Amino acid sequence: DGYSSYSNSSINVTDNVQINAQLTDYAPAVDFESPTPSDGTSITETSVYVNASSSDSGNVSTFIDFDGSLVSWWRMDDYNSTNVHDYTGRNNLTIVGDASYTASGKMGGAFEFENNDYLIKSTYEFSNSSIGSVAAWVKASTGTHIFSVDTSSGGVYVWFYMGSSGNIYFYKRGTGGSGGDSVVASTTINLNDSMWHHIAVTSNDTSYFIYIDGVADPIGWTSGNGNSGDWFGDLNYTINGIRIGRNGNSLIDDVMIFNRSLLAAE
Repeated sequence: DGYSSYSNSSINVTDNVQINAQLTDYAPAVDFESPTPSDGTSITETSVYVNASSSDSGNVSTFIDFDGSLVSWWRMDDYNSTNVHDYTGRNNLTIVGDASYTASGKMGGAFEFENNDYLIKSTYEFSNSSIGSVAAWVKASTGTHIFSVDTSSGGVYVWFYMGSSGNIYFYKRGTGGSGGDSVVASTTINLNDSMWHHIAVTSNDTSYFIYIDGVADPIGWTSGNGNSGDWFGDLNYTINGIRIGRNGNSLIDDVMIFNRSLLAAE
């Protein structure tokens, strides 16, 4: 992007015109640093360390997705009047109610929700894996549903939301959608402070973890079968869609779904 200014009141006159443009944006700088293998290196290992760093005059996200584990990424900057686009091109979301874009996001813009405003993707495909992660930047009030998975039976299978004390609750219904062996967990930190927070929920097939601003928060299991760690593994009925936002007043940005468990360092 740039700007220029030129005017000429003469008619049928040929001029040599010099237009100066000032660039306002630059491509991000990306560096691969040690212990990343050097360019042109051949290796026979089954894994490799990659250390990438990036800098930019604005906001920028940097991560490595060699294994294709990033299932969906809604940056909230890619949208039109009816949809918010998935950066991976797989799962665009439909805008419901008065959910709207705001430039006041954490990473560029965000979407703003009140009451029954939300984004939804019907017939979302999960692989019935017991391993997975969901992460988002959130500035929310109490009662906000941040992320949820709806079922064909009309119930909610998995969701996390902000409780009345500003802590984050994680809920998973029992096998087959029944509530008998559902799991409810809550964190200890009050996030109802009008500040941006990064929230990540992960499962490694053994345990759930909830990270608040990159730090594992102690989980208090308030009901159900405890920290079973099962993500979508017992999902034996049809998912009716996923939903971002609803209830409360909130800004939500940079939502990501992975089909693996993110590590603490990530």
